[in-house]
Amino acid sequence: MSTTKRLFLFSFLLWLIPFFAGVALYPLKEAHNPLFDTVMPLIVTFCVVVLAVPYFRGVKQRFIGAGIQFGLLAFVLAAGLDLAMVLWGPMKMPLQDYIQTTGIRYLIYPIVTIGMGLAMRRPAPAAKDTASLPPVSGPPKITAGPERQP
Repeated sequence: MSTTKRLFLFSFLLWLIPFFAGVALYPLKEAHNPLFDTVMPLIVTFCVVVLAVPYFRGVKQRFIGAGIQFGLLAFVLAAGLDLAMVLWGPMKMPLQDYIQTTGIRYLIYPIVTIGMGLAMRRPAPAAKDTASLPPVSGPPKITAGPERQP
């Protein structure tokens, strides 16, 4: 699959999965709105982490750029699809209410993907040469004060 197709597929899934979770959990919103408002960002965060891991496996260089690209596309796509439903579709809601309750949550996408890109660009720590280290003979002695030589 091409990089562009992969990017759009993962970005679309980042909107689709939380959307269906929100629809399934909508009775919770009506019964206990604070719990719904807590659970949905957790679902969004879980989805972005779970989908970003396989996405980044296909990235071989420019990890930060890939994180920015993935996170911003996912944000724009999710907000755009939501806005279409909110403004013209079945989920009528004033724009300000949408931004305050749902739209701002999608900032989780670029925050997580850029963070993953930053983490991936760091070189792995060099392995220590254990052959040159002295053998371990037990825990070091702990003394109450400076040791004095006789």
